Amino acid sequence: MISNQSHLRQLKTLLRRSLKWRVGFGIISLVMFTRAVGLFSNLELLAIDTFFVYRAEERPDPYITIIGLDTDYLQGQETVSDTQLIELIQTLYTHQPAVVGLNLTREALPSKDRQTLLTLFADHSTLISVEKILPPNPTFPLEGLPEKTAKAQIGFNDQSIDRDGRLRRMFLGLEDSNRQFKKSFSLTICEVYLSTQGYELVNGHIDQDAMRFERPLKGRQMRQRPVGVEIPRLIPSSGGYTRELGIQGVQTLVNFRAGTRPFEVINASDLGTILLKSESLKSPG
Repeated sequence: MISNQSHLRQLKTLLRRSLKWRVGFGIISLVMFTRAVGLFSNLELLAIDTFFVYRAEERPDPYITIIGLDTDYLQGQETVSDTQLIELIQTLYTHQPAVVGLNLTREALPSKDRQTLLTLFADHSTLISVEKILPPNPTFPLEGLPEKTAKAQIGFNDQSIDRDGRLRRMFLGLEDSNRQFKKSFSLTICEVYLSTQGYELVNGHIDQDAMRFERPLKGRQMRQRPVGVEIPRLIPSSGGYTRELGIQGVQTLVNFRAGTRPFEVINASDLGTILLKSESLKSPG
């Protein structure tokens, strides 16, 4: 009799535990299913935004300087003239920068100005410009630019905007309408600059389809682990992008620099004055 009561108590205990397990497994399965179909996407993106907002403020990046086209420099024009653009590039290179990123498009120029700009591209392999490869209104590299130069010194500046109109991700690479793989403007600038520091762009180790900057090993170093950084690739099942159909090419989340003044900004009108410290533009190494 005592043995039967003991067995009954053990059976009741197992039933209670199994009920808890079933409830627990049910909750876990519900959460996994809800996330898999993307019902948590907006909350996850909101969480990312919140983390970025409340990060500690960072100092201005010492390696990047933004040249602003201020009103005094434009002199009432809506955009910079061809002559001004050429003079601006020439002035920048007197300060020996590691790389110059020109986020302006110039498809067609008068013959004289076009030849001068083509010469600048030929003389400075660190001069990087942009094109737009996605519709609508794609733009193309400067007319007359050799294909080899365009491949090495032109990057696309198309953006990938989320459904709520916010910019959280960026392209690293993308196929154009001719199925040719092209690098983004930002990635091209990074590749050129980091090449001066001994890094090269390779495929990822963790994710073969991702991109990685690393220093190649030589001699006895071959047994060591390569020094480098792999850029996490955004995939359709990443966080808040479960239902996002527009993740094409190679994309990654933007790690925005925290603070109200992420980079030093210099007005173009100040470039030729004594107010400018040339160390702000000079290559660090």
